[in-house]
Amino acid sequence: MGGAYLGGASLMATNFTGANLTGAYLGGAYLLSPEAGVATNLTGAYLRGAHLGGVYSSGIIGTPSNLPTGWVLVNGVLQEG
Repeated sequence: MGGAYLGGASLMATNFTGANLTGAYLGGAYLLSPEAGVATNLTGAYLRGAHLGGVYSSGIIGTPSNLPTGWVLVNGVLQEG
């Protein structure tokens, strides 16, 4: 999935365990935990170089192997800064 364009996509409840998302464009994508309580799983996902600007996130589970420079995952939310 490296380099994939996923801008604005609804990726709720998607399992990205171990996925290589290097250089993927996720700007404006939705990585939200739906009402049913099923969360997006980023366990081991490789996100270095991914474009996350404008991503909507909450309830993310798992720890990615890395994130783009300047990004952190705090309490299930991707944050820039």
